[in-house]
Amino acid sequence: MKQNNGRSTADNFPVGNRGNGKEPAVNITAEYGELMALLVAEAALSTKQVSHAGRIREKLGREKPLLDIVLELGYVGESQVWDAIRKHKVSMRIGTLLVELGLLKQNELDAAFAIQQEEGSGKKIGEILVSHHFIKETKS
Repeated sequence: MKQNNGRSTADNFPVGNRGNGKEPAVNITAEYGELMALLVAEAALSTKQVSHAGRIREKLGREKPLLDIVLELGYVGESQVWDAIRKHKVSMRIGTLLVELGLLKQNELDAAFAIQQEEGSGKKIGEILVSHHFIKETKS
């Protein structure tokens, strides 16, 4: 991360601090997704860092997962991400998680939901994603 007057680049991007020394109340989930909200809740990321990464993504002019950006900036490590996911696995839907991890595009998830509704077979979205080759099923 570049330094500017002894401050990191993240320090140069205020997010509307109300002067009380605390970070502002921002709806991270609505603005940046559930995964970013989990990482903020786990204190792995600050709202300031998430906001900075969001602005970078906007400037890129292409769809790039926010997670990739916070990883590239060094704000969080992969182990912290996976620890947060494991700890809160019940609170995230698989489709949302795959999109936020960058393993699936939102339009692919939407297509899978449409297939699920059309088929009416009661298959889970994960089964649809694998059977229609949106993702591969692998075991580690």
